[in-house]
Amino acid sequence: MGNLPKRREALFAGVAVIVFLLSAILPAEAQASRKAFINATVYTMNPAQPWAEAVVMDGNKFAYVGSTKGAKTLINEKTKVFDLKGRMVLPGFIESHVHPVFGTLFSDVAILNQEANREQMLADIKKAAAEKKKDKVLFMMGFKASLFGPHGPTASDLDVIESSKPVIILDYGGHSAWVNTKALQVAGITKDTPDPLPRAHYYRRDKDGNPTGWCIEPMTFIPIIKKSGLISLEYISAAAERLFPVFPSFGITTVFDAGAFLEDDMFKLYLRMEKQKKLPFRVYASHIAESEKSLPHALADLARLEKTYRSRLFTVNTLKIVYDGTLEAQSCAMFDDFLIEKGNRGFELFPPDVLADIVIKTDDAGYNIHIHAIGNRAISDALAAFENLKKRKGPTRTRKTICHVQFFMPDTVARFKALEEVVAQTTPVWMTTDNNTEATVGKEIYERQVLFGSLDRAGVRVTFGSDFPVSSGIEGLNPFNEIEVGHMRRAIGSPDTEVLPPASEKLPIDALLRGYTINGAYQLGVEDRLGSIEVGKLADMIVVEKNLFKQRPSDIHNNSVLITVMDGDIVYQRPEEK
Repeated sequence: MGNLPKRREALFAGVAVIVFLLSAILPAEAQASRKAFINATVYTMNPAQPWAEAVVMDGNKFAYVGSTKGAKTLINEKTKVFDLKGRMVLPGFIESHVHPVFGTLFSDVAILNQEANREQMLADIKKAAAEKKKDKVLFMMGFKASLFGPHGPTASDLDVIESSKPVIILDYGGHSAWVNTKALQVAGITKDTPDPLPRAHYYRRDKDGNPTGWCIEPMTFIPIIKKSGLISLEYISAAAERLFPVFPSFGITTVFDAGAFLEDDMFKLYLRMEKQKKLPFRVYASHIAESEKSLPHALADLARLEKTYRSRLFTVNTLKIVYDGTLEAQSCAMFDDFLIEKGNRGFELFPPDVLADIVIKTDDAGYNIHIHAIGNRAISDALAAFENLKKRKGPTRTRKTICHVQFFMPDTVARFKALEEVVAQTTPVWMTTDNNTEATVGKEIYERQVLFGSLDRAGVRVTFGSDFPVSSGIEGLNPFNEIEVGHMRRAIGSPDTEVLPPASEKLPIDALLRGYTINGAYQLGVEDRLGSIEVGKLADMIVVEKNLFKQRPSDIHNNSVLITVMDGDIVYQRPEEK
């Protein structure tokens, strides 16, 4: 994953400031049921009518899309009219891979500077420890394991900084944690503690078998987080009320929740917030299978969740299969050794034939499939599982996605194209240069990263999401930042910096917008209801300050949302637009 801007080291506490200054969640009963938006530049994402100048909505559906003259014939004394004076209108953004509830844990967490070296990173941790003396746990995010050599960071590095309370730092990909000795002690982790899933979810150990403080994959560190007292439902609920309004301020009206711990509690939170009219986006959620042990009951668990938690704005309809690890933890499944650790090619969480089997069973059960695959070997196995499904059953009605898709083989694009149904999902802000990545995988593999321009040209459906809070801070959640980086393959607001090779993989603006709208709806299986501005579809749309097709590419991150409509209701309106 590429470097993000230096300002990303800012605290997530800024979320509360954003909400206070920008957001307004308006109760549905206070709003006019008919709204007309006239004199606009409407990019509909409907190929039969790509452009319009006015939109009228009745209740929660679009009733008219066309000319301002035509819209005016539908306006009466009860219609709320917005004269947009040429501003751009788009369908509501669909976040195709995000962890909103998990993000609440990071509402007051320090994010380490991704450009720091080892000494600077340790100095930043020391500074944060001094600033957060009163916290019972020092919780941070963003360390780079590659800075610490093949054996990774150690508890002793942190003990020098803070030894009296637990210190827990997640890596930037959210798939490993660096903890101090106190955190290990509080969680009861010793030399005799077995690895939760040997070779997959495991504790790095010294030559004597003692845990070093580097915990690989969530089954090792989620128990540490829980036992440290960091998680409480009261904290998460309060944080969600601060964080969730940020989504519509960025134009996001629908999310795919790619997995949460404590699923029942988290799903109850969504439904409670919806009942309280505090949920400003619709949610399509998933159940996670992240080990071979979880697979025999995964579909029964998903069926229970689907039946138990269903509402107008919330649905559980996808099995999220975590198939490999991450580059940050040197655990993504690759065909070649990592250069910084000979003999390590990452890992799959279960054998390829087991993956193929659960894909068949999930499709048989009628659920969507979302496979986490970052390494080129993992992506190849995921494609093989879908190839096997297609050979056995042909086209089916479920939606099939491989997410992240970072490292390509020469045949990856052709295999995606041949599958037709399979969506390729990724996070565009990864599309920037990163010397650590090149040092870890080598130049040839480094230059075969996130080749989404080729996928788009091949006609493969591509979708985009932030993976927030892992892999991107609050700025990554903003689609305009993602669109700029995807279009330039450079860091945000940095037109003179090096392009992530090959430059031919830059994505056109239209492809990025499709990935955030109609393709996102296809991924979720709801393109008949969402993803474009068409008569009869649910009224999700945004008004943006500038026309993205006319903006200077390096200035796209400065665009902003003026109004967000979700399900026919205005869920965000910039104060000066009221």
